[in-house]
Amino acid sequence: VLGVFGGGVLIAVHKLLPSNLITLFNSNLENLAVSIKSPKLKLILVSIYISPNSSKEIYNLHCSKLE
Repeated sequence: VLGVFGGGVLIAVHKLLPSNLITLFNSNLENLAVSIKSPKLKLILVSIYISPNSSKEIYNLHCSKLE
């Protein structure tokens, strides 16, 4: 049902790791992205929830926007 969301998504980052929230494109999907930087590592984590009842087109559209 449009406008009804589930439990959400979470990315937990230790307070000693420098991190920034990344704004993703406007989407009806529950999503979150974070960049984490350390002296030896640069990482982008993305968490997305796509309902099992969603159409294949929603999945494909979201994947194409991430490329």
